[in-house]
Amino acid sequence: YTWIYIGGEIKYKGNKYKVTSIADNAMKKNKVIEVITIGKEVKTIGNSAFEGCPNLIEVEIGKNVTSIGSKAFYSCKKLNTINIKSKKLKYVGSSAFKKIKKGGYIKCPKKCKKLLKGKVGN
Repeated sequence: YTWIYIGGEIKYKGNKYKVTSIADNAMKKNKVIEVITIGKEVKTIGNSAFEGCPNLIEVEIGKNVTSIGSKAFYSCKKLNTINIKSKKLKYVGSSAFKKIKKGGYIKCPKKCKKLLKGKVGN
């Protein structure tokens, strides 16, 4: 699998930067990614951050995510396993998990299920 981990910090030109959010359209239509783990350092996932990733099959969302943007995982047609660990989730944007693989598996805390209503499915 092509797996990526998002969280912690990155180094760029000798400097370290904390990663606390994933930008809008960050990996939109990325054809390579198959599995994503979003670490505990990340608090927000932007609009359309992973929209239309055709080979994405599994996502784990870290325990400190408070917001998932609109269409964040929209039209990831092979996405069938979603594990949301966050008990701090307060917002899930419209169509965040629409047009994913039919019959997919979503695991999340009870409080989160209300937020997902109408934002998951085909």
